[in-house]
Amino acid sequence: MNNLAQVEQGFGVVPFSNPGEIDPRMWATFGVSVKESAGAIGQFGTGLKYAIAVLMREGRSLEIVSKGNRYVFGVKQTDIRGKDFMQITCNSEMLPFTTHLGAKWELWQAYRELYSNCLDEGGNISSVGDTVIYAELGDIDHDEVFLNKSSRKLIVSSKYCDVYTGSSTRIYCKGIRASGIPRESLYTYDLKLADLTEDRTLKYMFQVDQAISTAVIEGEETELAENFLFCSKDKFEQHICFDNCRLSPSGAILNFVSKHRKDRIYMQEKLRDVAIQKLGSAVYTVSDMDDRQARVISKAKEFCKQIGYEIRFPVVLSLDLGCSVLGLADRTTEQIFLSDTVLCQGVKQVAATLIEENLHLEKGLSDCSYEMQSYLFDQIVTMGERLTGEVI
Repeated sequence: MNNLAQVEQGFGVVPFSNPGEIDPRMWATFGVSVKESAGAIGQFGTGLKYAIAVLMREGRSLEIVSKGNRYVFGVKQTDIRGKDFMQITCNSEMLPFTTHLGAKWELWQAYRELYSNCLDEGGNISSVGDTVIYAELGDIDHDEVFLNKSSRKLIVSSKYCDVYTGSSTRIYCKGIRASGIPRESLYTYDLKLADLTEDRTLKYMFQVDQAISTAVIEGEETELAENFLFCSKDKFEQHICFDNCRLSPSGAILNFVSKHRKDRIYMQEKLRDVAIQKLGSAVYTVSDMDDRQARVISKAKEFCKQIGYEIRFPVVLSLDLGCSVLGLADRTTEQIFLSDTVLCQGVKQVAATLIEENLHLEKGLSDCSYEMQSYLFDQIVTMGERLTGEVI
């Protein structure tokens, strides 16, 4: 490995070793995937070509040595319909793609692709092997791309997800970085089952919620339950939705919610709601209303009736719904609980809360669900028809 650009630039070369001889058609032909294992990471037959393109685009060196054959990759400027492109070359021969392939890929994704191929083929990072790919990726931190399980403690293992100690800014799938997250998490999550796009990123983010909520709901790990319920609002866990998780909460979750449900302590809202439904919200104390509170509720109910959303369930006041809870639909007693907090926010907010809780009871619609979204948009269009006098 002499006279390579990485020696001058100082990035360093990583040798990705694989058993067997590589066929040059693997980078010269699209749609070729010859992975033999049913659990292989690569599926689309494009990853190696993407990795080559991003390395060339970033000015990094790449060569493959296989069974005595040496393949050196580079670029050559070419004109296509009056526009300049940098076409990929192998041993100075033009390949059928340019550096624009995988235009949004970053260098860490090239590293992920090459090492994933090692995993699929039973290889490793080594300069000894039938085929060795020498890539100028020495500045990429392996642990930033692949989950280092030896440095973390596995605390919950469920059908869809493993939960490890330690914060993170990404989601993993089968130990491989699959998505960034908008906020740092308390724990590190490694999904076992998920649909991936062609560039190995998560295709459906709802699968993240489903996998994590299932792991948390099922787990009897007390520390996980407590930290998940009471984590600060700036953490990723606060935004996990539990509406589509049909499992019953663990004893640890129920115990914490039961103990603190009346405290002015902020809890993870969706997990708390699941636990409350299991515990039964009838345990909340019904409080007497004063004249002002009764008038606010009456005015809000009248407004709802006028716009076609008659509140059909009894409305009661409770002073112990907990921090940040404005209203609660009790499916057991078929009552709508309102907090004293919402009654201090005006008729408009009370009306909005009554409509939401009434929909929970009357239509069985859950928060943040597709069904709730569809219903609300349909009603908005219907109200527009009434205002315009035109049925569409």
